[in-house]
Amino acid sequence: MTDELLGELGLRQQQLLSIIDATPATDCYQQYHPDLSPLAWHLGHCAFIESYWISDRVLGNSRRTLDSESLYFPELSPKPGRAARMPGKTDLLDQCKTTFAENIGLLDELSQSDRSHPLLAGNYLLHFLIQHHCQHLETVEQILLQRAYRQNWRDFQADGLAPRTASPDPIKVEGGSVEFGNSDEAIAYDNERPVWSTTIDSFNIGKHAASNSEYLGFMLAGGYQNEDWWSSTGWQWQQSLGINAPDHWRQDASGNWYSLTANGPTSLGSNEAVYGLSFYEAEAFSRYQGGRLPHELEWEAAAAKKIIAPDAAWEWCNNHFFPYPGFHPYPYDGYSLPWFDERHLTLRGASLHTLAPIRRVTFRNFYTPEKRHVFAGVRVAFDSN
Repeated sequence: MTDELLGELGLRQQQLLSIIDATPATDCYQQYHPDLSPLAWHLGHCAFIESYWISDRVLGNSRRTLDSESLYFPELSPKPGRAARMPGKTDLLDQCKTTFAENIGLLDELSQSDRSHPLLAGNYLLHFLIQHHCQHLETVEQILLQRAYRQNWRDFQADGLAPRTASPDPIKVEGGSVEFGNSDEAIAYDNERPVWSTTIDSFNIGKHAASNSEYLGFMLAGGYQNEDWWSSTGWQWQQSLGINAPDHWRQDASGNWYSLTANGPTSLGSNEAVYGLSFYEAEAFSRYQGGRLPHELEWEAAAAKKIIAPDAAWEWCNNHFFPYPGFHPYPYDGYSLPWFDERHLTLRGASLHTLAPIRRVTFRNFYTPEKRHVFAGVRVAFDSN
């Protein structure tokens, strides 16, 4: 198992290196979105985080990380100033290749020695680092998409996307006492634990996340003009920014909508899950369908019963991110605890860019409601009659 996990970590290291290696140096140091760091920072941060947890926290030696803490600890390094403080692309790649190799060697040695340190029990640290890197690789995809927004695609001609009237065809989920959370201490994040039970009411939920065609139907039905479908906060947000389509949708010269991807423009797939939505847009769409957004516990209950499955977009839920009863922050306070702030909402599922190590029913994502860059879509729930 340890060898497999070391191989998995090495794969994620190589993916990070390859993306930076293949990207022009000037692009690696651009900040393409206020919420996103430059590409190069993510590579350096991932190498730093490995060294911090292995050397500082397990081996008790801060020599490898002390000089980099103010750059690579996010809370110490404002995003707009990160690029100017980083080494150039060639030096960064060389440094990170060396650091990654050293860390694989140290983890291999530790796996064959005394496992009394709690971070080594059950290969916890290996799982933690793999999942950390997978989350950053998804963020890197967000950055690459934002980069594509800066390019000129006006000559692209899209295939016409036919709108479809919303037909959610919901499935009933019986209520009762339901268990939530993840008991696997080696894999689960602190916000997935401990396992707990509560009673939920019966409800109905769409078998699939909303599609591009269904969302176009909402738009053509006046979705962005009909205030009745919006919350007061959502309406004010949408009107102030002039939002009229998902974040990555664009129109060609004939008025056909198409999608921007990191690799350029492409026609929208009719049945593909829509993404690029804020919570407010997801909420308005659910009201247009005569439903509502699910609570995350409803989502997990349906997914645990295999009634639904993660689609190709994170799915906004109608609740704030909250600690489970008996929550204990681990292995540090900053992953979940600061975000139980009544501002962050929970998302469930996965996107096209979510990698296997974090694709699980119990995984909890969280963002503030206006975010549109996070590959988020919508699945509609309905009260049970």
